[in-house]
This record gives sequence, structure tokens and C-alpha cells, in this order.
Amino acid sequence: PITYFCEDFFGKKSACYVPVVHPKAEDMIALIKSSKGVPVLAHPMYSLGNEEEKLLELLDEGMEGIEIFSPYHSHDDMKKLILLAKQKHLEVTAGSEYHGPHRPRFVLGKTGCPKDVESVIEKFISKHS
Repeated sequence: PITYFCEDFFGKKSACYVPVVHPKAEDMIALIKSSKGVPVLAHPMYSLGNEEEKLLELLDEGMEGIEIFSPYHSHDDMKKLILLAKQKHLEVTAGSEYHGPHRPRFVLGKTGCPKDVESVIEKFISKHS
């Protein structure tokens, strides 16, 4: 069946397997900065789980911001991340996780960002535009 396509053709025991080598975070952060970009970690609670230590490592390596408002984050997650952003003077972003109609759970523009906090996001946009 088609559901096994990736595993059958690209899995570790298949003829087409190519090992994936992921770049180091610090190298990617440096690349983003060298391109005049702002390194921001998308949905950190989803990406890293409760590994706060890993998030702090990324911040020490030069990460400048975190996506706080995301459908992946609970209200408690957002509160924790807001406190961290204040303590570490981080840029704050929001994302809807919308990547097309094949993911109907996510709605374009719906980030969970309260109206009274939108000015923080607008500040980021104007600062880096």
C-alpha cells in the first residue's frame, strides 16, 4: 500500500536510503544572522517538549526569539514562554501553523495571540522590516 511508500523506498534498510546529517544549531543561527535574519525558534514547546535546558542552550548559542503564540501551545505554555521572553529580552512571534488545506486543524491567521498582545508582534515586524 501507498502508506508504506516512504519506509519501503527511503527507510534505513531500503536501496534508496541516504543518511540525513542535520546541521548544528549554532551554525544555522550564524547563517541566519549573516543573512541579516533573526533566528527565532518556532513552537518551542512542541519542538523541544519540556526540555527547558535545550531551549536555554539555543538561546546561549544566539537564538534571539521564540514563537510563543501557536496552536501547538497551551495557555500555560504561553505563560511560561512569555516569562522567559521577558527575562531573556527575546523577540516574540506568532504562527498559525497553517501549511495548506491538507491540515484542516490549523486555520490561516489563527495563532492564539490575544488582541491586547498583538502590539508585541507588530513591534517585531516593524523592527525587522
